[in-house]
Amino acid sequence: WIDITTFSGIGTTGATYTHDLNTSSATQIRLATPSSAVYVHDILVTDNAGGAPTPTISITPAALTGFSYQTGNGPSATQTFTVSGTNLTANISLAASSNYEISLNAATGYTTPLVLSPTSGTVAQTTIYVRLKAGLAAGDYNAETINITSTGAGSQSVTCSGTVSALGAPNPP
Repeated sequence: WIDITTFSGIGTTGATYTHDLNTSSATQIRLATPSSAVYVHDILVTDNAGGAPTPTISITPAALTGFSYQTGNGPSATQTFTVSGTNLTANISLAASSNYEISLNAATGYTTPLVLSPTSGTVAQTTIYVRLKAGLAAGDYNAETINITSTGAGSQSVTCSGTVSALGAPNPP
């Protein structure tokens, strides 16, 4: 138990009391006073032992497959993934490889990089639209990545795979 029995400045509405526990183990706190009852309106506990929380980027899914079109008929149909972030200290940047393009809108705005700005350290789950670029030569465009980064966060990537078929050849399934 950590007994907090010395309350200076307490007793008025809106008074605040701060106490550093300086412990890395689980702790129980008891508020006690020998002369009267203790009335608590709110308790806020902040864990500063581990420093600032770690920025995190989350994506789903991590791979998109089956992009396809025939030469002269691109781009491919769009596919999507979602990205979100917590405890961020900087924007999330998404950069597509040279053969794929990304947008926040299915119909327009395909560019790279895309930038998502956090609000109070958070980027809400956001849908990203992906397609195989128009004008590519016939061939396979596999294992190409969309890199997703933010300062201090572990990088994430979405792997894209697709095929451009020669005109007149059957489109892959």
